[in-house]
Amino acid sequence: MRPVYQHLGFDVARMDRGMGHLPARFHSLTPSLVRFHAHGGMLGGLSLGDVNDDALYGRRMRQQATLENMTAIRRQWDKLPRQAKLGTIPRSAAFSVLTTQDYQKNPRFLRSPLPPALLLAPWF
Repeated sequence: MRPVYQHLGFDVARMDRGMGHLPARFHSLTPSLVRFHAHGGMLGGLSLGDVNDDALYGRRMRQQATLENMTAIRRQWDKLPRQAKLGTIPRSAAFSVLTTQDYQKNPRFLRSPLPPALLLAPWF
């Protein structure tokens, strides 16, 4: 993805610092640190994750890349000779942030998300 981020004009070194910072922080969490920040709400979560400017930049730029990619896919999809549906698997708000799939911004690209019942279907 590095060449894509460079092509989009992102500060790749800053993204690397931010994306490296979070896993390092998560691997250094202790039970007492989690208990201390447990009732701190959003600010407690930011403090617990030691979220810094580089980490926020990395997440924001990854999300921007996802949105630009979805825009390009939607443009090509609309050129198909017949209507086709472009869908996605819904995720919780907490998990979608980690995967850069913002379900408040992405719906404009989708005809319909996959129904939750489909997630329960056996795939084997």
